[in-house]
Amino acid sequence: MRPAEILNALVRGHPDRERAFRELHASLTKRAAFPLREPLSMAVYEIPEELREDSVMATIETLVKLSERMPIPAAALGDDAAARWLETTLVRKGLSAIRKRAPEILVEEPREAPDVSTAREEPEIDPDGTTRALRAELERLLRRTLAEALARRARMRSRLEADFEELLALSFGELTIAEALERSGVSHDAALKRHQRCRDELLIAVDRLLANKELTDKDAHRAREAITRILVRRREKGRV
Repeated sequence: MRPAEILNALVRGHPDRERAFRELHASLTKRAAFPLREPLSMAVYEIPEELREDSVMATIETLVKLSERMPIPAAALGDDAAARWLETTLVRKGLSAIRKRAPEILVEEPREAPDVSTAREEPEIDPDGTTRALRAELERLLRRTLAEALARRARMRSRLEADFEELLALSFGELTIAEALERSGVSHDAALKRHQRCRDELLIAVDRLLANKELTDKDAHRAREAITRILVRRREKGRV
């Protein structure tokens, strides 16, 4: 399975979930045996052999929590984005294990010093598991779709804009459903219907943009994937 396919299949109830876990474990185990770059410092570390399995399992546990109800948003941006997210999570879990059990390793200089003049900067990861750069790319695409929906439904502008911002905040873990309901003063069922109407309008807008050649096939696919994954039913154990 490809990286994006694995992230998609980790959602509870997916028919390929068991296979995805097997392939994810094998892939992460193989990757953990090689040097990994920490994206903020750009330093490269090697996870000690005795800590690799713990690092792999900690990464998988994080994936399970983030994929409980919906795929991690990075999956909507393709295999490269999904692979980068997996590697970033793995190296951070590896560093966490080192700090707990072998902190002396971090006193020394990193094993490899990358050329910072050509190294690609990797941004921080938001609570929902999307790097900030990936989130910005996804949000840009969704806002382009919203603009098309507003052009078609001008009389619904204020409602569509409000629902879109709420869905976006829910999707990226900035808002819980309880907070959204308290702020809007509507019932849970009413919120579900309102958000579904917003998603329907966005999907229609994607079709129009594609038909008018204002979106590529790839971007249209990404937009549809992202829109259908923006779910209202959120776990109340925090900002997932």
